[in-house]
Amino acid sequence: MENLQVIRELMSDIDKASKGMSVKYSQADMEDKLREQMVAIFGKTNPTILEVERNPLGGTFFTLLEEFVGNANMTALAERFPYARVVNVNWGDQMTFEIENADLYDTITVASGNFNVRRQRLENGLVTIPTKAYGIKIFENFKRFLSGKVNWTAMISKVSTSYIKHVQELIMTAIYASTPVSGSAIYNVNDAGGFNKDNVYEMVDHVQAENMGVEVIIMGTRLALKNMTPVIATDEANREMHQNGVYTTAEGYKLVLVDQMHVKNTDTFLLSNKQLMVAPMDVINGLVTIVQEGTPIITNKSIGENNDNSVEYMLYTETGVGIATGRKYGKYTFV
Repeated sequence: MENLQVIRELMSDIDKASKGMSVKYSQADMEDKLREQMVAIFGKTNPTILEVERNPLGGTFFTLLEEFVGNANMTALAERFPYARVVNVNWGDQMTFEIENADLYDTITVASGNFNVRRQRLENGLVTIPTKAYGIKIFENFKRFLSGKVNWTAMISKVSTSYIKHVQELIMTAIYASTPVSGSAIYNVNDAGGFNKDNVYEMVDHVQAENMGVEVIIMGTRLALKNMTPVIATDEANREMHQNGVYTTAEGYKLVLVDQMHVKNTDTFLLSNKQLMVAPMDVINGLVTIVQEGTPIITNKSIGENNDNSVEYMLYTETGVGIATGRKYGKYTFV
């Protein structure tokens, strides 16, 4: 069990190192140390299939691997997306969010001393974000890892990165595909005749007016934001433009660059370069909600279960991403 504790520490270091945190073991010797502990458990560098299966700690070792991969992904979700709410529900449960009604109460003119005023109650809305099942299945020859031919750190990192990349696609798709304020034309502007800066600013004014003067930002990809050229650009603003490729402000409004993404394993842009999002600054943190149902499950097939004598792992998780806010924001699209 002492060897298993060392393996736990090594796994923790692998996860910490990927996030740039200080670790007990350096990145260079992590795999060697992990391999040494595996040898300490199995007694040799190249155990046979039977030797692995008959070792009383063999199953525990693979259980630890499963635990590490699942926990690493949950940790990465919370750390990688601090601007999104991450909510965990039990298996089989659904999370219903109460959306606060953004309307204000009517202030009614009455006669002095008259308390007979119409009562008012604002109804809040309810939103349920459903989850979907996602899986990643990987396999590797066990002896290849023990002989040093498999980069364990890279393999684990690739699994986590693949899942996190998928969640990131879900988040950005949810934002860009959302329909602000129940489809109101004021907050969903489509300019078929090309980009019109005045229409963008009119939407900004609407969003700001409906959010009690809260600072409003304009979000977009680099190609979308390049249309937001300020009427008067200072030397400092022009320097920022040359350094970043976009202006950071225009007519007093803050411009926020959204990094363009490729759809995974393609050269297709995920985000529209013909779209701007207009939102209150204090809504960005929490505009998107990530729902994790249960905890990620790692299933494995040990050596001997497959005809090719490989070790197989599958990450199974049920995740949902959606917009859950009653605040008013806008989407501007042009062609």
